[in-house]
Amino acid sequence: MPTAAITSQGQVTISAAARNILDLHTSGRIAFIEVARDQFVIMAANLPVTALKWLIRKPKSSVSIKQMNAVIAKSGATVK
Repeated sequence: MPTAAITSQGQVTISAAARNILDLHTSGRIAFIEVARDQFVIMAANLPVTALKWLIRKPKSSVSIKQMNAVIAKSGATVK
């Protein structure tokens, strides 16, 4: 597993192997996505939004608008 050191200016050099896999070039952008406490995934920010599909899990059960409104009303907020 490649590692990197952080400079005193907060910069990190990404290994050539990782840059090639992520298709990163000079002035490229990366995104840090928190997947758990103290754990991040680094992704190239040049990917289409559909590449982020794996981040969103399907809920165990669906909730109706009526159920959502009931929870909102119960918490003291008003339903518009």
